[in-house]
Amino acid sequence: MLRSELTRLTLVIKWMVSKFQMQYANYDIFISEANHIIYSMMNVKMVLSQVAELSSGHAFRSSFADEPAGDVRVVAMAQSVGEVLAADAVLPHIAFSGPTSRLALVAGDVLFRPRGVSTQAIYVESVQGPCIFAAPLVRMRVNDPQQLDSWYLHWVLNSPHIQRDISAQARGSMIRMVSLQSLRDIAIPVPPIEVQRTIAELARLQRHERALTAKLAQETQNYAEQVLWAAAQRTVSRRHA
Repeated sequence: MLRSELTRLTLVIKWMVSKFQMQYANYDIFISEANHIIYSMMNVKMVLSQVAELSSGHAFRSSFADEPAGDVRVVAMAQSVGEVLAADAVLPHIAFSGPTSRLALVAGDVLFRPRGVSTQAIYVESVQGPCIFAAPLVRMRVNDPQQLDSWYLHWVLNSPHIQRDISAQARGSMIRMVSLQSLRDIAIPVPPIEVQRTIAELARLQRHERALTAKLAQETQNYAEQVLWAAAQRTVSRRHA
C-alpha cells in the first residue's frame, strides 16, 4: 500500500509540474528575447534627479514603540519588505505632529532602502489613510508620468545593472549606505514611455511567475507530507494490530 501511495504521489507531482510547464512553455525564451530588445533600445540615459523627486524620510529620535498611538501609519526599514507595498500591509500607527504632507506616501511612489544588505526598491501600490515614511528610507516620486513610468522606475532600480551602480556608490565598512546625493546622480536608461510600460508588464509577469512557482512548491510539499504521514500511520497501525 505504501508503494502504491508513493507511486501516486510521484504521478501527481509530475502532472502538476507538466501543467505548470505547459502554461509557461515559452516563458523563458519570451523573457530572454524581450530583455534583448529592451536593452537594445535603452540608448537614452538620465540621472534620477532629472526625472524624479528624491526625499529622505523622517528621522525619529526613538523607536515607534515609544511613540503614542494615533492614526498615521509609518513605513520604516523594518516594514520595508517585499517588492510591493499594498494597503493591507501591517504598519505601526502613531500620533504624528510633524510635516505629514511632505512625508506622505501616495500610490505610484517608490521607496528605496539605502542602507543594509538589501538596496531593493519597493513600489507603493496603494496606501490606506495618512501614511508617512521614516529615515533612512528614500522616497522617489516621478516628475512626469508621461516621461517616466513609476512601475518601470521600480523595475530599473532593482535591475542587476543599476544595482551594481548603486552598490559602487555605497560607503562604510560595517554597514554600507548610499547617500541621497549619490542616488540623485545615478543614471538610468529612459526608453520611450511605451517601451517602459511593456517592461513594467513583463516585470509583473515575472513576479506572477515567481508567485506561482512558490505556490506550486508549497502545495507539492504539503501534499507529499500528507501522503507520507498517512502511509506512516497505516504502517504503525498494522504492526500493532
